[in-house]
Amino acid sequence: EMTLLDWKKLALDIKDTYTPLPHIMLWGGEPLVCPYFDELVMFLKEQGFTLGMITNGVLLDEHMEICKASFKKIFVSIDGPMDVHDSIRGDGVFEKVMKVLEAGKCARTVELDEDEQKLFNDTPLLTMKPVIYVANVSEDQLAAFIRNQLQRKIALLPIVVEMIALFIEVLFCCEFPSLHFQTFGSS
Repeated sequence: EMTLLDWKKLALDIKDTYTPLPHIMLWGGEPLVCPYFDELVMFLKEQGFTLGMITNGVLLDEHMEICKASFKKIFVSIDGPMDVHDSIRGDGVFEKVMKVLEAGKCARTVELDEDEQKLFNDTPLLTMKPVIYVANVSEDQLAAFIRNQLQRKIALLPIVVEMIALFIEVLFCCEFPSLHFQTFGSS
């Protein structure tokens, strides 16, 4: 495991190497259990990095102030309904995370004028992205999804071939106007 000093050296190397600075996403394991999480985040922010994090959300309320001040995006992993989520993450985790999210502890607030408020009235501020995970999608469901995707692509194949043939015909007709070409399906 890397020490805080290792992380700082790596961050400074990245800062000296890349322009513009890359965004840094903290994840893999649970970032919030890192004993020097707050100090590392403050250092990265001071160096000018744009930060994001993927977390299970359990400890988010304990680090809310540093998160509000430092992160552009925070993704909270929810694996499904409470029974599915708790079977993966542990009993009671779903409810604890929901309490943090429902408490309205937003990452940052922005003052909006009346026109801007109208634009955001129907905009959900919490978005969800589905994740395929061994505990929430069976092999049969995944196979059916892949089969459906392949069937859609195969169904489009004749249209794509016809479009390519038409494109080639147009190119040749422009280049060689005295030649006549017969495309697929024409007589």
